[in-house]
Amino acid sequence: MSNGTAAAPDTPDYKLAYEKLCESYHQISTFRAQLLALLPIVSGAGVVFLDRSEGEVNPWLLSGLGVFGLLVTLGLFFYELRGIQRCKLLIEGGQKLEALLGLTAETGQFLGRAKAGKPLGFIGSETAGWVVYLTLIGSWAVLALIGVTRVAYQGAS
Repeated sequence: MSNGTAAAPDTPDYKLAYEKLCESYHQISTFRAQLLALLPIVSGAGVVFLDRSEGEVNPWLLSGLGVFGLLVTLGLFFYELRGIQRCKLLIEGGQKLEALLGLTAETGQFLGRAKAGKPLGFIGSETAGWVVYLTLIGSWAVLALIGVTRVAYQGAS
């Protein structure tokens, strides 16, 4: 192809495939990072809103918001898990393409990824996602339980 002639139709264009793969990987990775940063901020803003309300918060509202937040966060967590799965597949494909293109661990972004056997190799975007999502799911569950407990307490009075 470098001499100006077109490749035969059955000749794979590894460079183009690699560029598209890298683009897809970075789009998914960027979206996951933005969502991971935004979700705790939005959740925290909801708690601040509840804290600034005048007087006692209606326990039905509290439990409803807790369940809503829990379900939305759980849905986003499932979406995150799918994003992780897709990124892993793209990494595997990227490693194969880098090998075909003659790249090395020093020159390829996928072949050079840290392995879990290295010190702190388990810490990365996947671990961060698990920490943030499980923390938020637990927090929303606690908020829902507080609301349900207050509803039950008022019913018993």
